[in-house]
Amino acid sequence: MSYSIPKIQKKKWYKRWWIWTIAIVFILIIIIVNVARVSFQQAQLAKYQYLKESVETTHRTIRKTISTNGIITPDASTILTAKYPSTVTEVNFSIGDTVNKNDVIIKTENETIVAPFDGRLLALNTFVHELIAPSIAIAEVGYRSNHIEWFASDSEVLELKKDQEVLITVPSFNNGKDEYHGVVSFVDIQKQTTELGATSALTSQKLENGYRVHVTSEDMPEELTRVIGLSVDLEIVVEEKSNVLSLPTGAVQYTNEREAFVYAVPTVDQSFVEEASKVKDVTELLQKKMIHVDFSGDEYTEVTEGLSEGESVLLYVPQQTASPF
Repeated sequence: MSYSIPKIQKKKWYKRWWIWTIAIVFILIIIIVNVARVSFQQAQLAKYQYLKESVETTHRTIRKTISTNGIITPDASTILTAKYPSTVTEVNFSIGDTVNKNDVIIKTENETIVAPFDGRLLALNTFVHELIAPSIAIAEVGYRSNHIEWFASDSEVLELKKDQEVLITVPSFNNGKDEYHGVVSFVDIQKQTTELGATSALTSQKLENGYRVHVTSEDMPEELTRVIGLSVDLEIVVEEKSNVLSLPTGAVQYTNEREAFVYAVPTVDQSFVEEASKVKDVTELLQKKMIHVDFSGDEYTEVTEGLSEGESVLLYVPQQTASPF
């Protein structure tokens, strides 16, 4: 009897481990490549995300304002002095007290110093038994009526005039949450200066403070207006236009010839990204729409021609252009 050695059976291809290893690695490479490609495309699209930010033209009230701060100041005040050297024998009022005309504020051994008008005692610089000299300020009396005072710059004073509306807040009172109203009551035409002292025999150095402006409050409570020197914040409406078609000022661009235009909102897709990669400046791909503008306020600019109500434009400010105003 003869025997034969059985032949080794080859494994079928799908049962071979290395084939599956190669397949898995190949699939992983495909997934990684696709994820990287999608991530890259998304990153490219995100680079131009700002080109999707748009604004609509709409009718609104446009305001141009000056924001500043001022202090509560009496409408007028006067300094009280003694005529003769003497010793103080009486002090009858304290700072902040209301005084009537001819009330005796201070007595000395030689004279009586009285209130020159109905008002408030703003300052007191002496005390009983003190020896005072003539012409030295010992007290100050101010009117009971007060105003808010501040100093405008050269550019601000040209925009100010009487009766302009003013919004008033007091940062130190109720965290500045309460709003009061007022009007501009006085605008000086002469710049105020402060003498700092002589710099030579013929000249002196001066500090320019600005142009004095008064604001009269319409509804501030007396508990605030009576505090002389209290700091307040002011927003003065120097110009206003109601119900005008407008855009946020940042959406309005200007050519070198100072002609206004806006950019139409582009479709930012992969095709746009590919085109953008071929140009130095993405604005070369944006469509311009020429417009006419008029009044520019703090945040918005009036559009008189070129756009209609509800039309969307790009909110985009290229670095190489700027408003000429």
